[in-house]
Amino acid sequence: MNQENTPTQNRASDSDKIAGATMRSPFLTKWDNFMYHYKWHAVTALILVFAVLICLFQMCGRTSGDISFFQVGQRVLTETQKHQISQTVTDILMADDDSYRVSYITHYIISTEQLKEMETVDAAYLANTSFENATAFRTELTTCEAYICLFSYDVYQLSKEYLDDSPTGVLYRPLSDFTDKPLKTLPGDEYAIYLKDTTLADLPGFSSLPSDTVLCMRTLGYMTSAMGKDKAAKLYARHELLFERMLNYTPEQTN
Repeated sequence: MNQENTPTQNRASDSDKIAGATMRSPFLTKWDNFMYHYKWHAVTALILVFAVLICLFQMCGRTSGDISFFQVGQRVLTETQKHQISQTVTDILMADDDSYRVSYITHYIISTEQLKEMETVDAAYLANTSFENATAFRTELTTCEAYICLFSYDVYQLSKEYLDDSPTGVLYRPLSDFTDKPLKTLPGDEYAIYLKDTTLADLPGFSSLPSDTVLCMRTLGYMTSAMGKDKAAKLYARHELLFERMLNYTPEQTN
């Protein structure tokens, strides 16, 4: 038979609830307060940490002969484009050396104007893939070992706003470091050239990239010490050689 609670029992039950609330861990209370006010700040920080860890893992796991392309824009490379570019590198540009593999770091990022708008509106937009990619992109500019860049024009301009993140204040190498040929560089810029203004534009893989694709070469990242200076130097030298051949390529090389 069910028994009804007496007033005394009800009062005791209420007291237990109040005591439980009063005895709640101060740490949990502070944690709830922190997450209420700084949840999205914490999410952004975690994304940055994750990007750095990924880059360090990639740097430590690759051999000195690997070549990586850094491609970021409104459209990312398809698997077909990756395969075609890899074949072009292997069969034409680096045909005398097969001791490497070609890999890619790619990110989708919307136009610079839209991205800046997202940084100033409601924090819910932080979950947007493009914003997360832009956050990772900013970190990877000075940490990842993908040195040959294929950026959309907007992304290239955005990257120049991050110069303070580089210990030298310079993210890219002058194209004159790699060729004596007269090049049609970007106006007022000695570091980048439209891919369409190079002889690479007709080669498989490169020919299918958007018309606003910009080609440039990053400086050696300051975090490469995590993989060892000697190993980093060998890896970077391989990218320098390929980039030099990309800028100096002539169609006769396919014959």
